[in-house]
Amino acid sequence: MALLKGRSGSGFGQKFKVAEPRCVLGRQSDCHIYTPFLGLDYISRHHAAIEKSGDHYVLRDLGSRHGTHVNGMLVCRPVTLRHGDRLALCDVEFDFLLYDPVALTHFIDEAGSSSIDSTMEIKAPDQRRVAVGPPSADVRLQAIVEMLAGLGRSLDPPDVLQNLLDALLRIFPQAEHGFVGLCEGDAESVVPAAVIHRHEDEKDSVRVSRTIVRHVLSTGKAVRSTDVEKDPRFKDSDSIHVHRIRSVMCVPLVDSDGAVLGVAQVDSASREKQFTHQDLEVMVAASCMASVALGYTRLHRQLLEQQANQCDLAMARRVQTNLLPHQPPQIPGYRFFEFYRAAYNVGGDYYDYVPLPGDRVAVVVADASGKGVSGALMASTLSGELKFWLGREPSPGAAVRRVNARIVGAECEGSFVTLAVAVIDPHSHQMTVVNAGHMEPLLRRPDGAVQPIGSEAKGLPLGIEPNETYSEARFELAQGETVVMFSDGFNEAMNHQGELFGLDRVTELVAEDPGGVTEIGHRIVREVERFVGTAPQRDDMCLTCFGRA
Repeated sequence: MALLKGRSGSGFGQKFKVAEPRCVLGRQSDCHIYTPFLGLDYISRHHAAIEKSGDHYVLRDLGSRHGTHVNGMLVCRPVTLRHGDRLALCDVEFDFLLYDPVALTHFIDEAGSSSIDSTMEIKAPDQRRVAVGPPSADVRLQAIVEMLAGLGRSLDPPDVLQNLLDALLRIFPQAEHGFVGLCEGDAESVVPAAVIHRHEDEKDSVRVSRTIVRHVLSTGKAVRSTDVEKDPRFKDSDSIHVHRIRSVMCVPLVDSDGAVLGVAQVDSASREKQFTHQDLEVMVAASCMASVALGYTRLHRQLLEQQANQCDLAMARRVQTNLLPHQPPQIPGYRFFEFYRAAYNVGGDYYDYVPLPGDRVAVVVADASGKGVSGALMASTLSGELKFWLGREPSPGAAVRRVNARIVGAECEGSFVTLAVAVIDPHSHQMTVVNAGHMEPLLRRPDGAVQPIGSEAKGLPLGIEPNETYSEARFELAQGETVVMFSDGFNEAMNHQGELFGLDRVTELVAEDPGGVTEIGHRIVREVERFVGTAPQRDDMCLTCFGRA
């Protein structure tokens, strides 16, 4: 029976049987597999189904809200599953297993050390030259050629490992069982990844010596043992007679950098045809070629995951872009300018124009701690909370206090947001400023004088103190005056020499002959870009300018 092995979430490490002929996955309790999704509202009630069709298993997405992925690719039509495929329902991941290699593997802890008759040192595989034994070994050569053809047809790790085991049983007629274990975090042990029996109806597990496996992993050398039956632990045991194991070969799987990926083992029950050192050389050659292919499959999987991550980030960028205003407010006698550029695909800086009753508008600039996805998530939370509370509370100070309480309540440890809000009343030209730990907006007067405003009402950043209150500073915006609000991505922009652009330079640019709100904004962006040159952008950049014409 096929299995799903949890890779993440509450089902991590657990194994779930795939019901036949149809197994439904979802968060509703009538699904065959539902416990890993309890409490996850983003998982659909009936999210996906695995159906058995002949000897194959087919995965279908059941019209879920957020989709189902196989090996990083979105499932748009039924997909035939292979052993080792990775399934993802949102962030809950599973490995699909046609059989359970762990259940078919029995590790032996010997009372004494098994005798090792010969060893071979394994170096990083040389893809140009691999010895395959004497030229007369036609059968062995043909088996290796067929294995190579199989390796070239698949980039799936389970297929590679199964091809290796199939080839080893063809190369060594005396071999009864084969086993491959892969390293997963612990360099001294392996996790069973594939097993094979010469007789398909054989139900016995493959016996694997921990002593030999540890020796192979620690030394990186292939070993051959011919006295398993004589091991003191099993001398009087019935099980050794049942398994009839008398000879074992165990070979490390080594990637192109010389790192040990795992081990491959075959065992023999033949007393007369035990493995020879020449057999060990042939097995090393076959395993080296499989190791190269396994390295390629891992690179391929990493590439698929990177592509999936890039798709997710591109989607996140589109979502975040849609949170930003599509156009500035249309207020007679006022002009607006805005600029936004994330340091990564998505960013933690945020700006907005929030319409309020009485034709008022709130101009918002915020900077969430962290960059990339973490900052973007915080900025997205802030966007919704601000719009709600600015429209509901009678004053911007009260609204910011509410937003702060919500962010503190979210318990995002170590996260905070700096925020500046300027509410404009176009009828009275009154401007109310609330500052939560952000840099003070700069006010440019018609004579070129520039001063920071609202410092007397500056409070703590959002997310630090649950009971923080936020004062308001009020100003009358005169004709020809301009307000500039920005994040520290501007004044802390750094060039190749490690120099910061600095707040003084920003102030000087604001003070220059304005030419209007738009010209001030363009001038700041242009000069910062010129200063930074080809140095990488270190932080998100957000800028808004507004004023009376």
